[in-house]
Amino acid sequence: MTSRQPLALSTLSAPAPPRLAVSASRQPPSLLRLPALLGAEVSLWYRFVRRDLPAVVIPGLVMAAAALRSTGATAILDWARVIGSGLVFFGLYLYAFCLINQISGAEEDALNKPDRPIPSGLVTLQGARLRWAIVMAAYPITGLCLGGIRLACFALLAQLLFVAHEQGGLHRHWLTKNLCCAAGLLALLAGAWQMAAPLTPAAWRWIAFAVTTFGLTLPLQDLRDAEGDRRSGRTSLSMSVGEPAARAILAGLIALLPAATHFLLIAPLHRGLRGAACEALLALLNLATAARTATLRGERADHATYMLHTFWFSALVASALVVL
Repeated sequence: MTSRQPLALSTLSAPAPPRLAVSASRQPPSLLRLPALLGAEVSLWYRFVRRDLPAVVIPGLVMAAAALRSTGATAILDWARVIGSGLVFFGLYLYAFCLINQISGAEEDALNKPDRPIPSGLVTLQGARLRWAIVMAAYPITGLCLGGIRLACFALLAQLLFVAHEQGGLHRHWLTKNLCCAAGLLALLAGAWQMAAPLTPAAWRWIAFAVTTFGLTLPLQDLRDAEGDRRSGRTSLSMSVGEPAARAILAGLIALLPAATHFLLIAPLHRGLRGAACEALLALLNLATAARTATLRGERADHATYMLHTFWFSALVASALVVL
């Protein structure tokens, strides 16, 4: 679509309007464009983060809701405040990580994920770096405004881990990569609870269990990116021990999660029917994921298996709403 060219002043019979009047007449179109610009930025945010939404924003919102429920709050305004604040805070968390991750991996994404914003040409590397700088500044400031110094500290911890993961090279080996990601989830979930209520021993137990179990099984995501890992020089679990052994290890760990959930999490906190119902749902997701890991191959199948695992993680965090 071509842009319209302005008429030459020489073709007009009336004198040109004063300079001040021209400047004022241009203001309303600029203001009218603001919603469209904001909408475009939200759309770009979604394009950057859409693959990781189930593993970050949803668990963060649910953990914040569990914290608010534990206080006995019933006012609609309280719930609206926590949910609205969480959408902003966790959205910034995820955006900061995805931006630096996709800036660092732009060449790899051109081969494996060409639909992402940078390789698809939706945004330039310079534009992505500018957005990352803005988000990194906004994230801890937002934490300070929403939850005080403690929430700001969790935001700063997450940022330190983002930089260590990408710029510090921790993503090069599956062990350091998973430890870093688990620590990032700890900062996320602890910050989510802190946003709505002070952290309690029961909350810490839930957070520690969720972070540890998800962190141990996080190499599941690397099964779908095996070719990209080889080309970029990363060492994944399947490259270390072989794909058959990696699948057996991960399927075995995931299959053991129902027992761990019962003895280490649910039983010490809640022995009633609600706790049993949560266990049954979580076990079903675990067993389905373990079976898929052991029997299905291919990038699409492995991606679907990993997404099912992230749904389990979200359901595990959501169970805190029922049990705590």
